[in-house]
Amino acid sequence: MSTSSLSIAVSALKAHSYAIDTTAHNLANASTEGYRRERVTLKAAYPRHTALGMMGAGVDAIGVSRATDRLADERVRRTGAQLQAVSARHQVAALAEDVFGEPDRGLTTSLASAFNAFTTLAAAPTDAAARAQVLASLDDVAGRVNELRTGLEGMELDARARLEAEIGTANQIAERVAEINVYAQQPGGLPADLADELDLALDELANRLGATAQNEPDGRVRVTVNGRALVDADRAIPLAVPDTPAGQVDHPTGPIVLGGTAGGLQTAIQTDLGGYRTRLDDYVASMITQLNDVHSDGYTPGGLAGGELFTEVDGRVVVQITNGADLAASDDPGGPLGGAIADRLAQLRPSVSGAYREVITHVSNSVASLSRSLDTAAAIADGALGARDSIVGVNMDEELTNMISQQRAYEAAARVITIVDEMMQTLLSM
Repeated sequence: MSTSSLSIAVSALKAHSYAIDTTAHNLANASTEGYRRERVTLKAAYPRHTALGMMGAGVDAIGVSRATDRLADERVRRTGAQLQAVSARHQVAALAEDVFGEPDRGLTTSLASAFNAFTTLAAAPTDAAARAQVLASLDDVAGRVNELRTGLEGMELDARARLEAEIGTANQIAERVAEINVYAQQPGGLPADLADELDLALDELANRLGATAQNEPDGRVRVTVNGRALVDADRAIPLAVPDTPAGQVDHPTGPIVLGGTAGGLQTAIQTDLGGYRTRLDDYVASMITQLNDVHSDGYTPGGLAGGELFTEVDGRVVVQITNGADLAASDDPGGPLGGAIADRLAQLRPSVSGAYREVITHVSNSVASLSRSLDTAAAIADGALGARDSIVGVNMDEELTNMISQQRAYEAAARVITIVDEMMQTLLSM
């Protein structure tokens, strides 16, 4: 009987020693990114036959299990991809709003100065200083338009560089997932820490590309993006970013629409920035046409017909008139020098400035809408992440409680051995 008790106590010592080691491992990795809580799985040992019947034979430590929840993983990856997509778009849109610089540094101020200068010229068409002020304000309008276009073009280049970086990093992560798939087929499957690395990689691919993962019966993971394979068995399928068209990403099967950060950048480049630039270009073309048409109806002090105020050369707005004497402020080629045309130019203020306010309002509304979407997506993603962490993460209080329980169990098993030893000494002394 003492021998059986000793065997039971030894099995408890071993089992709870493993449990303490695992709890210590959990505590050590409480701040390790992607780490998931581990537990030693204990099972009652197969009972032994005795004169009294079947009796317990101790405890067996049959393995180490890793906390996981596939449904929670899927929710975290889905909501995380949505959050990253909206975040990328919001960042680009907010920067675009800064480029427009309203109300203090934007085109609105330049337009106001130009129309004020036209009003002054209408009242004093013979004043050289008034004419010089008109030219200076027109130069300011042209310069600001060109700055806006350059700023938006620069933002597109930056967004494309970010997209290339995201795709490059995602390709590397996909290669690592393919490597881990090889280990998954070995006897015993993936070790817990390597499984942590795999899940963290899948989280990253979801956040960067909107990728989804499917567990195969053989233990490997198949990763797809918008229905197309990114990791298939032990093979990674790389994505590429061509030079044109802007924002396109190519899968070996053809162009692909992504989610996550890369998808947000795709939308920002192709839809958001593209839409801002189109609206700005349409506005600039309309503004130039309106101003040129009115100015062409007038006459200079020398009786010459007014020409174009602005032209566009290689995408840049250029002021055509460089001499104040060439401004056509009058509507009478042979009569007294008047300011009727300058007044008509000034009267374009509501039309020209109002149209530009529509451009700015569109950009501001876009940023505001994305900001609201970002707040909503962040709340949903945080909720999903918190729910998963409560299942798979390390809770310090829980681990310390477990360690105390395991310590007590270990001490009790050691006490059993002491008691058995005392019992054996008693028998030997009889």
